[in-house]
Amino acid sequence: MSDRNKDKAPSKERSFSRSSTKIIAIRTGDRLHRLDKERIVIGSVISADIRIMGDGVSPLHAVIEVIQDPAQDALVARIYDLASETGVFIGGKKVVSQELPSGSEITIGRHKLGFAFEDRSKAREEAKRDKVLRSSDGRDLYGNPAEDLRPL
Repeated sequence: MSDRNKDKAPSKERSFSRSSTKIIAIRTGDRLHRLDKERIVIGSVISADIRIMGDGVSPLHAVIEVIQDPAQDALVARIYDLASETGVFIGGKKVVSQELPSGSEITIGRHKLGFAFEDRSKAREEAKRDKVLRSSDGRDLYGNPAEDLRPL
């Protein structure tokens, strides 16, 4: 062990595990996004995980990071404003960085997003109830036929 690493305190945080029983659910208007990721990017850029358009939304507006907190033995989410012009609001209060409890309401520009942790098994059951929209090479695309999936 090098001298440089000897003085470092052990990390109290573990990274988010795909074996967790929870996933992240973010509601934007009438759409529900279920994500199984450690880092979720929100913004207007096409590569954003949650893409929202309009006035007051920066290309890379905010990021949500999810970690496994061993002290609480639970997932913990934190949102960071990425130096956006209009800011990020949680429950009506402007924040730069804040922990996100399940059920939080995030406001970015004119958009209100609902954040929650959801049981992975519940999400799978709901996906099974949806219909197969398209099959290709042995893979199925599930979705709600009432949802508009046309290109923007």
